[in-house]
Amino acid sequence: MDWDLVEMLWEYTVVKRMGVNFEDHPILMTETLMNTKSRRERTLETLFETFHAPAAYLAKDVALASFSYGMCNTLAICIGSGTTSIAPIWEGYVLLKPSVVTKIAGDSIDALVHRILLEPKGIDQVPTSLHYERVVQNDGTQHLRRRNICPTTSLIKYNQHQILRDIKHTVVRVHNQPFDTKTYTHIPTNVYELPDGRVLDIGVERYLVGEALFNPNIGLGREVVFDLHNNFRFQGFHHHIKNVINACDPDLRKELFRNIIVCGGGSTIPDFNLRLEHELGALLPPGVRCKVHNSYPIQSQCDAPWIGGSVLASLASLYHHWYTAQEYSEHGPNLLLRKCI
Repeated sequence: MDWDLVEMLWEYTVVKRMGVNFEDHPILMTETLMNTKSRRERTLETLFETFHAPAAYLAKDVALASFSYGMCNTLAICIGSGTTSIAPIWEGYVLLKPSVVTKIAGDSIDALVHRILLEPKGIDQVPTSLHYERVVQNDGTQHLRRRNICPTTSLIKYNQHQILRDIKHTVVRVHNQPFDTKTYTHIPTNVYELPDGRVLDIGVERYLVGEALFNPNIGLGREVVFDLHNNFRFQGFHHHIKNVINACDPDLRKELFRNIIVCGGGSTIPDFNLRLEHELGALLPPGVRCKVHNSYPIQSQCDAPWIGGSVLASLASLYHHWYTAQEYSEHGPNLLLRKCI
């Protein structure tokens, strides 16, 4: 990680854009489930020694997501861009031992969008809006004109990802039960216009992308899924959620099954929550109730850790958990592991 770039980004965001001085406020930061000890220590070093923050606190994104739902005992599945975290939270604390992290996440879904929806139509390279602009004529008609610009490779790649994500959120669907293309051939097509003017008619195949999240043999290939201790194969989100909960204390399991929450951009595919609840219910024995809670509006699922962070920061009880600059100067970053959730 380029920490010089991180410092520049934090200073630009907080000081220049938000107009806030680090020295005037305690800083609450989110961290991923698999954040390493060295990165946590470097984060504190940057906050206290570079920006001179009076106090800091690091909270895991899955725990903050549970706070955004108003729950302290949950099973949280956070589908981010590069990784997905599945973790039980009990009384606000993450149970790390049964938690898992998988690389099957937003980027994997975007790659499937390209492979399943675009490549069969002969689109190997995703067109971007950087190269085309829509021009309106005097008579009101429109046409596309190619721009004479040379954007950087990283900007082109970013714009291509944005196009794939837009297709994912506007076209891709998850069926509420196991999907078979032969059974649902009557499903009408959806139309999507690419930046270069080409129009795609996307039919039943738009359900195959979401199906891969529950049936990995459909297209995710040999992606590796790993937990915090041992490697294992991806079986579908519902199987891993069940395994995580069953790895917890038996007294906790029923409540965790009743309080499953999802967050992250990958979870906003329409009907993902309904399908997840259906698949989990089929795996559970009679008498065990499963509930996947929805967030309204759906955008709240993307922002759940941020919303949960605002909830946590507003609690008076957090006052006793802040890691202060004085504690940092006396003990270094070691005390952090005992104070942060």
